[in-house]
Amino acid sequence: MTPDDLYRAFTQVLKLSLGAPLVLSACTRLDTRNLEKPVCGPNGTLAIDGLKPATPVNYVELRSGFGRSMEFALPDGGVNVISATGTKCETATNPSACLTGFDALNSRSGFYELCGQICVGYQLATTKGDLVTLIDTPQGFRDFLGVIDAPQEAAWRALTEGYGFECYEGAKYKTGVRAVDGGYEAVALQGSTCGPNTSLKQYLLRVSADGTVTKVDEELLELGNPNCAVGRRPEGLVGSRRHRASSPLAGHFETTAALEAAAVEAFVVMERELRAHGAPASLAQRAHVAAEDERRHTNAMAALAKRFGGRPVHPHLTRRPVRALEAMALENVVEGCVRETFGALLAQRQALAASDVEVRERHHPIAVEETSHAALSWDLHGWMNTKLNARARRELRRASRHAVETLKRDFCASVEAGLAETAGLPSGDEAVAMVSALDEQLFRAALD
Repeated sequence: MTPDDLYRAFTQVLKLSLGAPLVLSACTRLDTRNLEKPVCGPNGTLAIDGLKPATPVNYVELRSGFGRSMEFALPDGGVNVISATGTKCETATNPSACLTGFDALNSRSGFYELCGQICVGYQLATTKGDLVTLIDTPQGFRDFLGVIDAPQEAAWRALTEGYGFECYEGAKYKTGVRAVDGGYEAVALQGSTCGPNTSLKQYLLRVSADGTVTKVDEELLELGNPNCAVGRRPEGLVGSRRHRASSPLAGHFETTAALEAAAVEAFVVMERELRAHGAPASLAQRAHVAAEDERRHTNAMAALAKRFGGRPVHPHLTRRPVRALEAMALENVVEGCVRETFGALLAQRQALAASDVEVRERHHPIAVEETSHAALSWDLHGWMNTKLNARARRELRRASRHAVETLKRDFCASVEAGLAETAGLPSGDEAVAMVSALDEQLFRAALD
């Protein structure tokens, strides 16, 4: 496949992206109307106000504990009380004994536990008459709530299934609960944007009267992995030490510069492995030229990052031994034929649509050279297919399908308006439409 073949396909896709408004989209937009914000405590945790226990109690206390394993411990010297309602031991016939028994409540488990490097666990302690109770299991908490007949209970059920709510004013994403027939709907978040292989998603959940939580729909909001952008990512890429970018523009060009630097290594490795496997010398030489191109791209993107207040950092890479041809082919079809082809298309769009003159000018030569890199990927795919057996070729087709669908999910997230305009980036809907158009015009015919 020649660069001219790719240019023709790109022209048709860009007409779609830059032309008439799009009608169809693979991105969901969850309905956040009429949501009631859950009641939150002063530390951003859901409060216990608004709960309607199956068996009424006089006093409820929400506790937390911390540890380094799934078994958490309460802090030395007492419990960490997050919030409380009612009066402790108010109706006890022997208040002193009630208080003594209450203070002795202790357990190394929780009805909800969240673990990373440190675990946080939650318990409820209650009093009713002379009875003191510690609720420290998921089923115990569900029994305590009984029928889900209050918005706060629906929020707690969603939380204990691993979903979160924004408790702070001015939160970026809207979350909450609304009543529907037979129970409640909750819009909540799950995930994070800190570290490799992370993402933040928004979910529409159904919380039934019996406490069952069902996922109805989801939307990808943000990608936390700095290596999720397009481009050829080499095996052994472990990313860079993260820092908070000064602006969306700075962060975008920091990430792009790091990916361009990683692509240098990808083509250096490609040249070495192609020569080791006896590939045509022209293919290995094109990989050598591509590595030089990527060095210029790295410098260009680093300059833009610095201009917008960024601090580009080179990624860390672990050099691996020469791989089998099957492993090379699998990486090439995903990173080259799919992701690098879309990256070349994206660079062309930025060269045309960026409102910033310098961004446009720097992307013109990058778009041309990235298109030649994509053409190299397709030529490699053709050569490798002649060397692989039927099973390996089927695996390449499967991997290419998965890569296309992953690309759609990756780019479904919204782009900050200022970043999109200045850098010429498509919206989530536009990006998914661009991938779908490439799929129809190129990927399916060439990879299936």
